[in-house]
Amino acid sequence: MHNVKKRVVLALETGIGGGSLSLVEDGMPLASATGTENASRSEDLLLILEDFLAKNSILKHQIGAIAVSDGPGSLTGIRIGLALAKGLSDALSVPYIKLSMLAAMALSSKKEGAIVSAISYKDQTVYFKEFRVEQGRLADSASETEKIGLDDFLLRLQAFHEKGAFVVLNKELNREASKIANRTFKVDKGGIYCAGNDYAKILGQIGELLTRPIMKTPNIQK
Repeated sequence: MHNVKKRVVLALETGIGGGSLSLVEDGMPLASATGTENASRSEDLLLILEDFLAKNSILKHQIGAIAVSDGPGSLTGIRIGLALAKGLSDALSVPYIKLSMLAAMALSSKKEGAIVSAISYKDQTVYFKEFRVEQGRLADSASETEKIGLDDFLLRLQAFHEKGAFVVLNKELNREASKIANRTFKVDKGGIYCAGNDYAKILGQIGELLTRPIMKTPNIQK
């Protein structure tokens, strides 16, 4: 069994692709899993979670907080994740936090100032939003999440660069963006960061930072 010094954060991302789960402790991922596309109800996802915890020797009572994505992505998947997070929060008497996946990606870059987070989704669609990060926290932003075609988003990259915004992308979108960026501006100076595709891990690491002050002292039962 893991030697858990502090409570573990369970992260649930159920809106993008096959979904993903992650367990995070002190900012470090203990385990991650992807591919929950067969989960059509909260009860189905709970069974997957039970198996995930068992395989990684984690007890439910070691969970000190829950982070769950509230978008973007499949509305059905998001509702399933939110329902499970709320149910587990009540059952385990632990806090849970709803966090936009785009916001989590922006914070994961560890950059300050203007940041644009974007995720490519099925059917050549891109979700993106502009944020302002100050002292590691999201500042107020009037920007709304936008949903546009891949080609249209790639055309906007130069505009983001010109106004000094740092751009955070998932793996597939970064691959497409790099083809454009290499021709128009240097990637290392232009500010493109690939956050990868382990969405639950990102969500868990940011969720752990945000919930750490309110997590309780563990009361592990064997």
